[in-house]
Amino acid sequence: VFSGHEHWGDALTLLSINLKTGRTHQIRVHMSFLGWPIFADDKYLNKKFSGEDRKYLSHHFLHAEMIQFSSFEGEEVLVKAPLPEDCEKFLGSLSQV
Repeated sequence: VFSGHEHWGDALTLLSINLKTGRTHQIRVHMSFLGWPIFADDKYLNKKFSGEDRKYLSHHFLHAEMIQFSSFEGEEVLVKAPLPEDCEKFLGSLSQV
């Protein structure tokens, strides 16, 4: 399940994605299959494009904003993480385009 937050022309869209399973590379595989690969993803994006993307961000733009799970005691645990500074700077540079 995903929803769009911001768009930069036809080139980039910032999405919020809610995972239903914890399968390895689930977001990366599915988004690439749909034609919306993760920015700077050198595994599932054409190498030419990922190389170009890496001029602006040194890693793929995939961030776990929050994770929720049940503890061994059965209590719900919610952990949130802010967007890394380099990703914030990258988004800020897009706003100026």
